[in-house]
Amino acid sequence: MRDDQRGAARHRELVDRLTQDLRPVQRSGSPWLLLVVWLLVVFATIGVAALVGLRDDLSSQLARPRYVITLAALLAGDVLYRSDALLASVPGRNYLE
Repeated sequence: MRDDQRGAARHRELVDRLTQDLRPVQRSGSPWLLLVVWLLVVFATIGVAALVGLRDDLSSQLARPRYVITLAALLAGDVLYRSDALLASVPGRNYLE
C-alpha cells in the first residue's frame, strides 16, 4: 500500500471514529432575534450608565455634534459587526450571501 493510500485510510478511520456518536443538535434561535436581544442589553447598559452618571459632563458633551456623531458611528459599527458575526455563525448558511 502506498503512503497516500495509507494516509487516506487513516484519515477515513479517524473521521469514522469522530463521527460515530454524532447526534442532531437543536436549532439555535434566529440570528436577528439574538441581535435584537444583544442590542437591548447594550442600550440598557448605556441607559444605566447615563442614569448613574459615569460621566459628569454628559449633558454638555451631548450638545456637541462631533461627540454625538462619534457615538452614533461607534454604535453603528457595533451593530454591523455583531450582525455580521451572528450571521456568520449560523451553520449551513453561506457567509457571503
